[in-house]
Amino acid sequence: MDLQLAATAEGYREVLVVKTAEAAANPELEKIKLTASGGGLSVVPGAGGGVRAVDADGNAVFRGPAGRMWDSAGDDATGLRTRTRPIKSDPAQPGEGDTTAELPVIVEDGSVSVEPDLELLRGEKTEYPVFIDPSVGLGASEWTKLSSDGDRFWKFDEPKGVGLCGSADGYYCGSGYRDRMYFEFGASKLAGKHVLDATFRAYETWSFNCTPYWMDLERTDNISEGTRWPGPKQLDQMGDRYVSAGRGDLCSPEQPNKWIEFNDNPDEPDENLTSTVRSLADGKISRLTLMLRAKDEGEPRAWKRFDSNAELKVWYAHKPGVPTSVGAIPGTGNKAQCRSSSDPLTVTVDTPTVQARVQTKVEAHEGDEEGSLQAEFVMQRSSTDTNSGSWSQVWSDYKPDSG
Repeated sequence: MDLQLAATAEGYREVLVVKTAEAAANPELEKIKLTASGGGLSVVPGAGGGVRAVDADGNAVFRGPAGRMWDSAGDDATGLRTRTRPIKSDPAQPGEGDTTAELPVIVEDGSVSVEPDLELLRGEKTEYPVFIDPSVGLGASEWTKLSSDGDRFWKFDEPKGVGLCGSADGYYCGSGYRDRMYFEFGASKLAGKHVLDATFRAYETWSFNCTPYWMDLERTDNISEGTRWPGPKQLDQMGDRYVSAGRGDLCSPEQPNKWIEFNDNPDEPDENLTSTVRSLADGKISRLTLMLRAKDEGEPRAWKRFDSNAELKVWYAHKPGVPTSVGAIPGTGNKAQCRSSSDPLTVTVDTPTVQARVQTKVEAHEGDEEGSLQAEFVMQRSSTDTNSGSWSQVWSDYKPDSG
């Protein structure tokens, strides 16, 4: 047996590799136990057989999925293989044709454990080596890929497919299952800021062929470590793109790997990415989950592969707070006053001064661009020189000139 470490964006995963039937007969494999501890956090069972680390108030700070195991049956699968799908490029994940099993995490005092599926571990049809991934790694970020054949790839760390993985034009991808990707974002530093524009982008590393096909970006309900196919409820269209990338010199002109960007099209009123991200920043929704899917999930030629490093790029401005120290300096002094219309201020100079102190709603953060603010001043005059007359604007200005 070997212990295989797989590097991820948030640390590493431990995968136990059982190479032979003789090794699989070891009784110590019937329960795999790991210690678990964390300052100020408690480890509790999570959704779908997963695990969570919660704070004193019961809020989930980190989440992890159920464990899983798989054999190597897919390494000997027959059929035409082309560049459409490399053979098990990631030994830390099950490949096409591998037999898989899910392993619910058992939470005990100071430890977590999984009990491998003994039929898969020691069965007559099992193809070795067998891989056992307890999947007790916890992370704050959320992303996953779901397949209609039941496979889940929680927080995958290499490119995965989106669309119908089938066969067409002599190319073979898989047995005809459908894939969808989900990426979840929290408000984080956006909280309390005014969103001007937003772009979601995903890095495409492969297309089934050189012909572009439509990809959809949809908002859905949130995901968890226990989310299964067909995934959370779809809520709203965020955008779509007609693209093909990642086939390199197999196409003319070449189609290298490419960032595919989704941004609101003004000519399509049903694209709502910016307004939805604005709702996230305003606290109207707690988290934003975006699903990447093929528009035509019945067309294998629309299948594409994307990396796990999707990004949500947001352009924003700090919201201004209510100005303070507002008023007029009526004479030659330096003290500003602000009175109600029932007790008007008497000005004693030809050129009175008005002032206001402006600030954003959020406090300054080191290294952040805080933006520039201006105060707009407006002066109106009554048509009857009394408070009861109609009012018209006689002067306005912005200060400072450059913000």
